[in-house]
Amino acid sequence: MFLIPSSIQESAALSALSELITRETGDLRTLTHVLSIMDIDRVAPSILPYLAWQFSAEDYADDLPEDVQRAVVKNALRAHRFRGTVYAVRSSIASLGAEVELVEWFDQTPQGEPYTFRINITAQATGRDDALFLNAERLEQLRRAADRAKNVRSGFGFGVAVKASTGFGFSATARAAVHLRLKAINP
Repeated sequence: MFLIPSSIQESAALSALSELITRETGDLRTLTHVLSIMDIDRVAPSILPYLAWQFSAEDYADDLPEDVQRAVVKNALRAHRFRGTVYAVRSSIASLGAEVELVEWFDQTPQGEPYTFRINITAQATGRDDALFLNAERLEQLRRAADRAKNVRSGFGFGVAVKASTGFGFSATARAAVHLRLKAINP
């Protein structure tokens, strides 16, 4: 297939040039498909920090497991688009590998303080090295993710549950709660 108009295809030099360009751009298209950095699921792990920076993935951390890093980068644009909504809070925490239940003040029993919500986070304790490990640093990371995603006026309570299961079919759940109410004070 020639890229030049039929009126000048008789020129041997232009025909050869057109054929060379067609062949080279075909190889280039193949190469760019393989090297596509926008395919977050297939990009090399060494590229993830740069994509996190490009997409302003505030919840990205080098110590997260690779699958969680990929989820955080994929969620970054969506988190910015829906910032300040219940959806943004849920998806920001979920991208860090925890199950999220968010209950707004009007759905709580008894009814909570206006413009507050409760976040119940559940994480799996699988015993694997790459599993989400709930320590004080990880809990703080989850709290910061919720704080960045919520709207400014709302406060929230924070509950944590850990699901542990054994190879014998037994399971256990523990729940701890941390309550936060942040208020802005103008100096």
